[in-house]
Amino acid sequence: MKVFLQVLLAALLGVEQACSLMCFSCTKQKSNFYCLWPTICSKLDNYCVTQSISTGTGKIVDYGYSLSKACSAICPISSFDNYVTVVDNKCCSTSLCNFSAAGSGPQASAPLLSLGVLLSLLSAMLWLGP
Repeated sequence: MKVFLQVLLAALLGVEQACSLMCFSCTKQKSNFYCLWPTICSKLDNYCVTQSISTGTGKIVDYGYSLSKACSAICPISSFDNYVTVVDNKCCSTSLCNFSAAGSGPQASAPLLSLGVLLSLLSAMLWLGP
């Protein structure tokens, strides 16, 4: 059992070096909660992109918010704000770096996320017992 967990930890920590870039992916979601699905990018992709779109005129008229995340070969650095629609694009270039909806906020590394998954599995295994 201990050997299995050690091999699993080594494999999870080595994922970033062994595979292509990995990014979280979603399309037009209302919350970051629905944007935490990891995707293995193609060899041509160099960036994880987070795009947030807000429409409305502040607190008076709010037409909504949309969040999308994906792998991309280029970094769309353009942002747009015409006081009714705000489009904000954020890019990063390490695996699973687009964890945050803010793009420039707190980021999580692949080893840190792997460690969290491993600890969750370990606690579940211990809770279930032998």
